Amino acid sequence: MEVISIYAHDVNQSTGDHEAHPGCPNSLRCLPDTNQRPQHTLPIILRCTILGSPKRRLTIRDIYAAMEAKYPYYRTAGITWKQSVRHHLSLNRLFERQDRPVTDPGFGSYWTVN
Repeated sequence: MEVISIYAHDVNQSTGDHEAHPGCPNSLRCLPDTNQRPQHTLPIILRCTILGSPKRRLTIRDIYAAMEAKYPYYRTAGITWKQSVRHHLSLNRLFERQDRPVTDPGFGSYWTVN
């Protein structure tokens, strides 16, 4: 969970307009803040969430937490968005599941960007 606490802190620092930079958007911080439903598609949000994390890999729970930290919309949107996240991660070839090493504490596999 420490990864998310660091990541969520980075996300909360994102304010105002975002200036383009090389490789943008490769982080959830690069996407505009909104209290409404985000304008970007889930694959783009997922890609930025994973690539913007410190180790460029996250568990499904960490992905949910980062998205909820960035976009308040997801905190009250019900459970269907989580089903959509799982669907995109599983079926989109952009994302790859990695087994968690035995030495890593916690539950679930990691998701990376292929």
